[in-house]
Amino acid sequence: AADCGLLLSAMAGDDPSDPACTPRPPLAYDPAQPASAPRLGIIEPYFFSGDVDPETVAMTRAALGKLAEQGATIAELPLPDGFGEVHAMHRRIYFAEAADVHQRTFGAPRDGYGSKMAELLAEGLAVSMAEYQAALRHQAGFRRTMARLLAQVDALVTPATPGPAPADLSTTGDPRFNAPWSYAGTPTVSIPIALNQSGLPIGLQLVGKAWSETRLLSVAAWCDEVLGFAVTPEIAAS
Repeated sequence: AADCGLLLSAMAGDDPSDPACTPRPPLAYDPAQPASAPRLGIIEPYFFSGDVDPETVAMTRAALGKLAEQGATIAELPLPDGFGEVHAMHRRIYFAEAADVHQRTFGAPRDGYGSKMAELLAEGLAVSMAEYQAALRHQAGFRRTMARLLAQVDALVTPATPGPAPADLSTTGDPRFNAPWSYAGTPTVSIPIALNQSGLPIGLQLVGKAWSETRLLSVAAWCDEVLGFAVTPEIAAS
């Protein structure tokens, strides 16, 4: 968590050359500043049930138990309104905007794109303006919903992914526990908490209010210190 804070301090801040950048003062994160025991929220539906890996759920609950023993408050929160459409709408915006950026190049021969990227851009180009605007309206509503929900806690806590890290480099893993927060425009930080029986790491994801990076990093650092995870996964020979 402290490493994330140092990196973010170097990257965050106004960039006059980026028209999409929001002018804000530089982030001032001090990893030495002590943090108090936080109020943490959990959402049981979706993030702790269904097809989530049972070992991941058990290790996440064990980590939450340790945090509670050291003074953290754990509050159960409801699944946000509109959550059922988040992934479909996020995909629509993501693909449409990627296609818009790549459209000039994509109109040329497609040999330069891999099959997955070509499929992504083709889907994005097929999104109508009405569909794109509908997704933006849903996104705006979901952001308001998340702002009200996150105002109740210092951070929302979920497993970082539905299961352990991938066993090889063929994929970066399942992003469905991360995509909602990209869609909502809220900061997240993930810290390792355990190794599963196969020796692969399992992480804890903390989600904070928009523009709350400093507080979120302090909360993550507090959790990091309490959990004390310091095991290095073994790299299997391929």
